[in-house]
Amino acid sequence: MIIKFKSAKPYHKFNPWYEYDIWEGQINVEGLANTVLEIEKSILDETEKSRAYDGDTGLGKDSLTSRFAQFNLFQIEETKFLGEIVKNEVQLYTKDNSILYGQCWANVMRKGEAIGTHSHAIGMHAYLSGNIAVQTIETSTYYLTPYFEEIYESKNEDGKITLFPSWVKHYTDAALNDIERITIGFDLVNSEGYEKGINDAKKDHWEKLQ
Repeated sequence: MIIKFKSAKPYHKFNPWYEYDIWEGQINVEGLANTVLEIEKSILDETEKSRAYDGDTGLGKDSLTSRFAQFNLFQIEETKFLGEIVKNEVQLYTKDNSILYGQCWANVMRKGEAIGTHSHAIGMHAYLSGNIAVQTIETSTYYLTPYFEEIYESKNEDGKITLFPSWVKHYTDAALNDIERITIGFDLVNSEGYEKGINDAKKDHWEKLQ
């Protein structure tokens, strides 16, 4: 389902204006929560806290989120199937079969933790980002329109996949119970974005989605 966002017609050239859309679909996430929890410790052990950055989410350097630049679920045996799923959803959304490259990570939040307001990328080569709700009891993700920051609430339902422009700001509710809140996040670029927007030293981190 495509959800469209468009500001009111500007009165003059100095008024802010926007027009964009996001995609919400449904995929099978059976067993994915257990898989994420099983690989969480090994990823934290094998990555470097000194290089950690939580992307302004507020989850801190001990979180799985903060290691997003040091691992890629599209490249890990247990979760590489996600690449095909994400590419299929993008094709349904955009009707475009262009080559895509992606990085993908998991967010695991315990009781009281939440993802603060942030965006994924704002450069000229930024493309699409996404979220997959894996284990999300009674929570929502909130997307903010540009300039006016009007809120679109997307209720988290396990299996919901959302695609949105990488520059769109968003945040989440806090986890309120003892069951981990688990989501998958990812960023996508097209061929030009990969060649011109990704540093050569980081290209191996991005996986070509087949």
